[in-house]
Amino acid sequence: MNEEYPKRKKIHIPGFDYKGSGHTYFMTICAYRKNQHFRNPDIADIVVQDLLYRCNHLNQINLYCYCLMPDHLHLLLSLNHTYKRSLQNWVADFKRLTTKLIHKNANIKVQIWQRGFYEHIFRKEESLIQKAKYILDNPARKGLSKNWEGYKYSGFVKPLPM
Repeated sequence: MNEEYPKRKKIHIPGFDYKGSGHTYFMTICAYRKNQHFRNPDIADIVVQDLLYRCNHLNQINLYCYCLMPDHLHLLLSLNHTYKRSLQNWVADFKRLTTKLIHKNANIKVQIWQRGFYEHIFRKEESLIQKAKYILDNPARKGLSKNWEGYKYSGFVKPLPM
């Protein structure tokens, strides 16, 4: 029996060079099977601390804003000019390390991240301000806080590249 499995939808642009600091990305990384792992403060803290560490200490990314929701993570970022690998490599490293830290420090042994991620590459005419507002307002839209300032797992990190 020669059963064919459906092919995964390609979510990245074929032939696009995802290396270098010349592009700003809006990204969504989802929890495995939409599990709400990030409601657990121990897990959420690990994810946010790792993001900030990669931005402020390792200088891998320019993180403009982020929002960690119960079942997904939104990011507005660009790769730092010193980071010589691709966006896909960065996401894979981020997911691998945060999973390892969560398993060790939160003592939870389940799959954390969904395979893959979604990204949108900004063009010159698109509004980074509108996308940053969308990211930061997510908790208020979902009833998790009255406004973005009141939500512990979101924030601005670096000024938007305008």
